[in-house]
Amino acid sequence: MEIILASKSPRRKEILEKCGIKNFKIEFCEDKEIFNIKKDIEVSIEEVAKHKVDSVAKKFDKTEDICVIGGDTIVYLDNKIIGKPQNRQDAFNILNKLSSREHIVLSGLCVLIRRNQKTKYYTRHCESLVKFRQISIEEIEKYLNNASYMDKAGAYSIQNKEYNFVENIKGSYYNVVGLPIEILQEILEKENIK
Repeated sequence: MEIILASKSPRRKEILEKCGIKNFKIEFCEDKEIFNIKKDIEVSIEEVAKHKVDSVAKKFDKTEDICVIGGDTIVYLDNKIIGKPQNRQDAFNILNKLSSREHIVLSGLCVLIRRNQKTKYYTRHCESLVKFRQISIEEIEKYLNNASYMDKAGAYSIQNKEYNFVENIKGSYYNVVGLPIEILQEILEKENIK
């Protein structure tokens, strides 16, 4: 069975490798992500993940046995979604807002399994609570001068040891990185995908 990661995120690639999966293809959805704000955020984030998976699955012949894994992650604070920053000033404002506060990191995960021309979906979400320590304006400026932040929800990466603003996490660490490995492993084991 061909395993495909429906993401160009290097962090999701690393997480998949941590699952013990070494041979997989990377394909990504080129459509714009559409997040339906009229629905519950858990439902919407799952729909975005499923859309990515469907978009990638279309690239493969219907007779091929495939497993397509897709995800999407958002940061949620004060009942508002904080996505990827638009520019440096937006990244500064996001980090300043997150300083000394707890926020939600929510990931949607979708796994499409196609065997013998029959398709099955597993669609889940995972929520973690992340508390930032107090970060100074100088620290934020230094981080923005030296780190990659434009492609990250909330403008930060928890795995960045040099600029670690996180004080505490409740829930899955890998969810905060971008792919809830615990849920993914459970699905892959259930489907006997090694």
